[in-house]
Amino acid sequence: MNLFNTCFQYESSSLTQREFCKQNNLSPPTFFAKRRSLQLFTESCQNGFVRAEMIQ
Repeated sequence: MNLFNTCFQYESSSLTQREFCKQNNLSPPTFFAKRRSLQLFTESCQNGFVRAEMIQ
C-alpha cells in the first residue's frame, strides 16, 4: 500500500499515530516523515505554491 494512502487512512481513524503504526506494521519515523511530506504538499496546493529546494 502507498504510504500516502496510509496517511489518509490514519486521518480517518481514531487511533494515535503510534497505535496506527503498530496496527499496520509501520515504522513510526517513516510514517511521521511521509505524513509531514503529505502535509507540506497539501498546504502548498492550497496556497497555489509548491515548495522547491535548490540542489547544487
